[in-house]
Amino acid sequence: MALGDDGKNGKKIGCEDSLIAVTRTIKKTAAPLTSAIRELLVIPDADGTPKLQNFWKGRNLKLRSISIVNHTAAIHFSGEMLIGGVCDEPRIESQIEETALQFPTVKKVKIFIGKRSLAEAMQ
Repeated sequence: MALGDDGKNGKKIGCEDSLIAVTRTIKKTAAPLTSAIRELLVIPDADGTPKLQNFWKGRNLKLRSISIVNHTAAIHFSGEMLIGGVCDEPRIESQIEETALQFPTVKKVKIFIGKRSLAEAMQ
C-alpha cells in the first residue's frame, strides 16, 4: 500500500492511497491462493518509491482455511487484527481481496476473522 499516492502508481483505494501489486515467487502448488495469502501475512513493509506498507498485522493472526465455491473465495483467519484508524479498513480489505481476485477461479471474496466477517471484526 502506498499511502497518499492517490492512485498514481496503483489502484486508488480508501484515504487516497494506492494498492500496488508486489510480485512474489512461491513454490509450485495445487493451492496457489493459500500460498499467496500466507505470503502476504509475512511480507514486511517494503522500501521503495513510493514506500509501501503492509497493513495485514495482528496478534496471532493466522490463515485457517480457504475454500472456493461458485467463484467465491471464503478466507478464514484466526487471531486479532490491529487497526490504526478508519483509513486502515479499506487498506486491509483491499490487500486480501486483490490478492485473491488475481486468480481466475475467484470473482468474489469473503473474509472472516474467527467467526465474524472482516467488517464486523474491524468495528
